[in-house]
Amino acid sequence: MRTVFTLLLLIGAVQVTYAQMRPYRGWYAGFQGGLTDTDTGDNETAIGIHGGFQFNRFFAVECGLLDMSDLDFQLNDEARSELDVYGLRTMAIGMLPISERVSLTLASGFFHHRAREDIFEDEWIRDNDDETVGFLWEAGVHFPISDEWSLRITGGRYDLDPYDLVIDYDYGIIRVDFEDKDIRLYTASFSYRF
Repeated sequence: MRTVFTLLLLIGAVQVTYAQMRPYRGWYAGFQGGLTDTDTGDNETAIGIHGGFQFNRFFAVECGLLDMSDLDFQLNDEARSELDVYGLRTMAIGMLPISERVSLTLASGFFHHRAREDIFEDEWIRDNDDETVGFLWEAGVHFPISDEWSLRITGGRYDLDPYDLVIDYDYGIIRVDFEDKDIRLYTASFSYRF
């Protein structure tokens, strides 16, 4: 009888532990929308989809597709560029619960992006198409709307440092170093937990 009672207690403890963990563990998928911002003051719409796995209240991994629209950069006094940035982002997300329903988030990872650039000086000069990987980080707040739906509001920075460009055209050579051309991204992400 004691063995049966001990076994029932163990099963009950496992069930209670699983029930407490369940809201914080599992697969999720969703969509996001927001605004990009550059040093030139160019604001564009960003949209994306994402999916991930949350291991517990403190940690998740996420992967998604992100399109940041056309961003304008001034190359020099005469020339400017329109940079179309889109790609795959992969990140680890740390969460710090500050209440039962609200967590602060900090994420970092990589953005494998394709950048198509059109160069203009009064008229179109040339285009460039390149693919590279940059670093990203985001900070924000996460809170559940219901048992299945949650909202995460973030602000972050996407690094374009590896993307350098040398343009040779009729009027001379432009060397473009994107060291200071990081993209700031502000998003609201809705996720559905399976």
